[in-house]
Amino acid sequence: MRQLKYFFCVFILLFCIVTVLPKLSATVYASAPTVTTGSSTNVTTSSATLNGTVNANGTSTTAWFNYSTTSGSYTGTSTTQAVSGTSTTSISASLSGLSAPTTYYYRIAAQNGVGTSYGSEASFTTASTQTFTMNTTIGTSNTTYDGMAIVVGDGSTATTLTVTGSHTFASLTVKNNATVTHSDADTSNTYSTNLTVTGDTDIQSGGKIDVSSRGYLGGYSVGNNSSYGRTSGNVTTNGSSGHCGGSYGGLGGQGSSGSIGSTYGDITNPTEPGAGGGGYSSSYIGGDGGGLIRLTVSGTLTNNGSIVANGGNAQAADWYNRAGGGAGGGIYINSSTLAGSGTITANGGSYAGNDGNVGGSGGGRIALIFTTKTFMGGITVAGV
Repeated sequence: MRQLKYFFCVFILLFCIVTVLPKLSATVYASAPTVTTGSSTNVTTSSATLNGTVNANGTSTTAWFNYSTTSGSYTGTSTTQAVSGTSTTSISASLSGLSAPTTYYYRIAAQNGVGTSYGSEASFTTASTQTFTMNTTIGTSNTTYDGMAIVVGDGSTATTLTVTGSHTFASLTVKNNATVTHSDADTSNTYSTNLTVTGDTDIQSGGKIDVSSRGYLGGYSVGNNSSYGRTSGNVTTNGSSGHCGGSYGGLGGQGSSGSIGSTYGDITNPTEPGAGGGGYSSSYIGGDGGGLIRLTVSGTLTNNGSIVANGGNAQAADWYNRAGGGAGGGIYINSSTLAGSGTITANGGSYAGNDGNVGGSGGGRIALIFTTKTFMGGITVAGV
């Protein structure tokens, strides 16, 4: 009898392990989703992307974002997304049709069979638009226009926007007959147009980003009282001299006198302008190198105009004596999508004088990084 009771107890224990404990485990571990509100990205005048994370905690979950122009009171809801599993999952939602400039408040939300969870509130402000129809300079320390949607030109009047140093814009539109450039180099300073665009960039037909002849100075060019063109580091050491063309990505040509400067820089990440060409005297001036353009675009860069960093042409008082052209400059483009049918060039500048005794200039450097490419235009990095 005692043995029978023992077997009966074992049977009951096994029954509980097999049938009851799994249900208890499911009840103990099931929980509402875990959510975290992330930062907004790609904010423009009328759109933004909201980001966050969700852990469904093992139960089928639906996630979304609430948003509004009033803190704590949400009138808008993004599209929903399904989340499952037990790991943290990143989700995002794109909003469009927003007003500018306006502050929006948002939070992430998620719901499963156990309950609904809400993330903390965050906010972003849609960009305002700044249109330039007169020649304007935005210096390195001038952050007045950072975060704005920038429009250059009115489509007909010639307009130049000089942007020097690093700046962040919500979007950039360069219209017909408008130019974006940077300041000229001198013997102490070099400059670049280094733009981060959180939305799209649109270079329209007839518009251009052009920093030609704004790189390192040529021999005897403005303040550079030397036959050597200036080169990497803004020095004359290893620069081209006399009748020789400037070097950068490509090697300058050898003239009847002087020496050729060294090539330099990173093919995948140009960070310097082009070198100046050699000069013979103050009457035979080497061409300045092309400048430096760096564009990081989160959205689409559409180029139906031109992006140019050509070297400058040499200058000579007559055909007998000679000077070398400046090397092409540097262009770095990193965009999600590269589109359009315009041109991208970093060619060397022309030499001056008797072509039998003067060396040509070297081409610059162009690096293009993209996820999607539909660009059908011309890309040229050539010496002369």
